[in-house]
Parts: sequence; C-alpha cells; structure tokens
Amino acid sequence: TCESASSALSCFNTSYFDSNACVACSVIDASCTNCHTNIATPECLLCNDQHYLTSTTSCATCQSGVPHCIRCTHDGEGGAKCFDCGNDYVLTDDHTCTSCGVLVNHCQSCEEHGVRQGLCNTCMVGYFTTDGTSCVLCSSQVDKCTDCDQVGGFGMNCTQCETGFFPSSTTACSACDSVIAHCVTCSPDFAGSATCLTCAEKFYTADGSECLACTNIDANCFFCNNAGECTACVFGYYVDSVSHLCV
Repeated sequence: TCESASSALSCFNTSYFDSNACVACSVIDASCTNCHTNIATPECLLCNDQHYLTSTTSCATCQSGVPHCIRCTHDGEGGAKCFDCGNDYVLTDDHTCTSCGVLVNHCQSCEEHGVRQGLCNTCMVGYFTTDGTSCVLCSSQVDKCTDCDQVGGFGMNCTQCETGFFPSSTTACSACDSVIAHCVTCSPDFAGSATCLTCAEKFYTADGSECLACTNIDANCFFCNNAGECTACVFGYYVDSVSHLCV
C-alpha cells in the first residue's frame, strides 16, 4: 500500500521498505525471497529452497549446511534442514544425506523417494541386485564373470568376462582358446561363439576366425602381427622393410 505514487507506506513480503520505496529482498541477499517490511534495518526471513537462512542478512547453499543436499530450509538455529538430496543419495530421518553405497554395499544408485526409498536400483560394475536390499557379485553366480545385468527381479545375465574368456551364454564364460586355438583375447559374437582379437605369440589372426602360425607368412618368420606382416625372423634372417618377409 502507498500514500502517494512516490511514497510507500508498506511493501509486499518480497521486498522491504526503505526511503519511501519498496526494495527487493534480493538486495539483502541474492537468494532471499522473503524479508521484513516497515523496519529501519532490512532483515531476510526466508531464502529460496536451494539455500537456507544463516543470519538476518545472508543465505547459504544447502550443500554447505548438509553435504549433498539440494533443497532445504533453515532449522531455526542458523543451520540447514534438508528435505531433498542429490543423485545417488537418500534423505535420512535426521535430515542428512546418505550415499546409496552406505545403505546398500556396492550400490551405485538407489530409490530416493516413495515406498522404495533406500532400495538399490543399480549396483557398481561387477555386481547386480534382485530385490534392492543387496548387491551380489557377478562372479559368485557365473565363474570368471566381471560384469552383468539384472534380469527382472530374478537373476542376471553375464555381459563381460575376465581377459581370455567371453560370455558364451548369459550364464557362462568360456575360454577364448576353447573355440579358437591359440586365441588369447576375444569378443563374443551373436552365435554364442567368439571373434579372436589377439593370438598367442608366434600366431596371428587375419579375420578373427582363427589363429595362424607366423610361419604361414614366411618359413623363417618368428614373430608377426595381425596385418600378416613378419616383425622378427629366426637367427640369420632379418625383416625386409618393404615386403615384411625374412631375407
């Protein structure tokens, strides 16, 4: 309300009275949304929900009062009272934020609200969960399995195995050299078999389907690469830089 166009008597709660004018609360602090009116010294009463009131003239971020808190209000004692936490953190009864990994060991992300609050949705690499209350090691279900996906609420599919092995099915890891002789590392194909990536020493693969002896390139070739080039020869021979054969 005002006495004239140029003389204010009172202001809305989003501003305060100063020198016959209404001044925005944000002048006190950029995050102040509600302040005193009709007083000699302006005071902030409320900050936006990403900040809390620390004194009559300042607002602080929720995270500075409660680590990982993203929405809060003041607790009446100069501190913050959190009511929403950031990703991968859950609000506890005492209004602090606890990581999913503390609530459920090896949990990466969990339910932050509702009836499933605190239950794990996604586990760290190498683990899976079926009911949200625990994260289970993939290799405890499939030998040599290093990563897996949860399947519904009942089990897991192995998606990655230790070096030298590949997921030959959703529930098994097989050795690369069990399907391709002399194969050291491989990747799964869509037929339950594998494509060889690297072969053992003195062998090479041209298309991933088999490992061939370096002597296939040249009878005196000792080491070679997947390009079918000899990189070292037996004693008494050397690799020609142009032909990559032993001379």
